[in-house]
Order: sequence, then structure tokens, then C-alpha cells
Amino acid sequence: MKVFFEGGADRYRYEVEFENGHKYYYEQTGNTGHGGGSGNLTMEEMDLGEEAIDKYKQLNQDTTISPNNSWGNPLGIVIILVGLFMTIFPYAAWYLEIGWKLRESHPSDLALIADRLGGILASIIGVFVLL
Repeated sequence: MKVFFEGGADRYRYEVEFENGHKYYYEQTGNTGHGGGSGNLTMEEMDLGEEAIDKYKQLNQDTTISPNNSWGNPLGIVIILVGLFMTIFPYAAWYLEIGWKLRESHPSDLALIADRLGGILASIIGVFVLL
């Protein structure tokens, strides 16, 4: 069997051609991928095609993974920073949220604890968004 690869910025395609002329392919555009093949392709050939593509990826250091996407969604960094701000400076977080609307008022201990816990939770969520 032969394995062919063609790829672009946001799209790639693997094609496996068997000796009997049957073909199996897998292509991905963005985050969506699908596989298929010629009409007379057997399930065994599909499995062999997937194995051949996996082996091709291993031998060629999986050219479909872009090094530019290694840090995930940058929104995670913003969420982490907001969470850290809320955790370290709960009084300032309270003031920015509601304190500026009130005259000569101070947050309760419960409000400061809630801001700290919210900050910790936001930081944890930010880490998962980042991945």
C-alpha cells in the first residue's frame, strides 16, 4: 500500500492506496475531520488504512500539528489574570464590581471571601481554557 499526504494552512488529507486499487482517505479542515474511501472498500481495509496513516504520522513526526497552536486559546491567559487579581486584591475587585456605585461603603468579610474564591475558580477555569 502507498500513503499520500497533502496539507495546507488549515487543511490536510491522507490517502492510502491499496494494491487492489481500493482507496481510503482521512481529511481534516479546521477542527472537523472525516474519513472514507472507495465504494468497494472493506472494513478490514479501512482499519489497515487507519493504521498506515498512524504509522506515517509517527515516521514523519505528525506534520498535521502546528507549533503555533501549542498554547491553546489566549482567552485563558486573560481569565487567569482576572482570577489572580480577584484572589490577591479582593477589595479592589469588590470596588470595581459594586463599590464604585455606593458612597462611603465597605465590603463585608463574606463579600471579600466570595471574591477570593471566585478568583481561585476563575484561575482554574483559565488554565483549562488555555489548554
